[in-house]
This record gives sequence, C-alpha cells and structure tokens, in this order.
Amino acid sequence: MTLPSFSQDEILILMKNFPPRKINDIKNIYNILKQYSGNIFILIIIIYLFLLSFSIPGTFGLNVLFGALYGNSTVLGVFFPFLISLICGTLGGFFAYLLSFCFLGNLLLPYIEKYLIKFRNLLKNNNKIFILLFLRISPILPNWSINLISPLLNIDILTFIFTTFIGIAPQTFISVQTGKMLSETTMMGGDNDVTYNQLNVFLSLLGFGSLFLLPVIVNYFVKVKLD
Repeated sequence: MTLPSFSQDEILILMKNFPPRKINDIKNIYNILKQYSGNIFILIIIIYLFLLSFSIPGTFGLNVLFGALYGNSTVLGVFFPFLISLICGTLGGFFAYLLSFCFLGNLLLPYIEKYLIKFRNLLKNNNKIFILLFLRISPILPNWSINLISPLLNIDILTFIFTTFIGIAPQTFISVQTGKMLSETTMMGGDNDVTYNQLNVFLSLLGFGSLFLLPVIVNYFVKVKLD
C-alpha cells in the first residue's frame, strides 16, 4: 500500500474534517481523496475498523465517503462499497464485542448494571434475535452501544454477528447510496446540491425496524390471552 503525498494544505483540511460527521465534512474530504482513491482503499478500511472497534463516532460518514469514492468504480456499482462497508461494520462490531468481553465490559458494568437487568428480562421473555434486529435497524440506540453491551447480556457471538450483519444493512445502504449520489452530481465543487433529510431516514429506519417487533408483540398478546 503506497500512501499518497498530501500537501500541507490538504493535510490540514483532512485533519479539520475527520472523522466526518456532516455532509460538508464529507464533501471537503472527498474533494481531496477522489484523486487518490486507488491508493487509500486499504487505509480507509483500517481507519473504519479502528473507529468502530473503539466506539469512536464517524463510521456513518465513512460509509458515505465509501459510496462517493467507489460507488462508480466497478461493474457492481453501489453494491461494491455497500458490501465493503457492511463487512467492515460487522467486523468492527465484532472487535468491539471482544474488547468489551475481555475488559471494557467490567469497567462499564457499575454504571449500566440497572439497565442491563431490564435488557436481560426483555431478552429472556422474548425472541432475542427479533429484539436485536430491531435495535440494530431502528436508530434508537447507537450501534457502538449495542456492540459493548451484547457480551454483558450473554449474547452469543454467532447471534451477535448475524443480527449485526442483517441489522446494519439498511442504514449502511442508505449512507453509501447517499455518497454515490453526491459523487454523481456537481455538489462536490459544483452548484447543485443533494438533500439528505435526516428526519426521513430516521423515521424510515424506525418503521422498518419496528417490523421485527411484530412477532414479539403478537407473542405477548397470545401469552396474555392464554393466561
């Protein structure tokens, strides 16, 4: 992997806007990195895994950046950066799970123990896969928090990986597709703009995630009726 030789001004812009949290941050980073996209692919993956492993915000912006940089680079189109982001999101979540399991969980336990008791009861009385999928898809809890508390809730690793891979797919695709749209317009240095409505995305993910609660709700009312 040969790193590009950034100018001093480019380094300052990258440092100012990284990790990207706003569309304008991504625009500024993209305008620099688009000329080096062939040399920084592995580097972006390493940064992505580092941020997610240590629960540092910014991976959503990297999803958008992946879509902007690589959404038109192969015959797969947007599905190439989508798959890369999805694999990175799952793998980074797995690393965070391991860190929490090994030592971070013990540090967090005294502060969140009362919440864990409620979560354990929720998972005990319902299908934990549906609950985890709902939490992953709906933007109620940040994904990093689910990564950290899962080993404390005794979620086995296979269930964790499965629900993470499936659960983060919708929001990952939306963010990567947003990046592809940005790169296809003249927003990156032009006069046109791409509107990213956070409220619409929030409500869409919340509605989609709620579908996974239907079996839990039906099961609850069936139990009440039988009792």
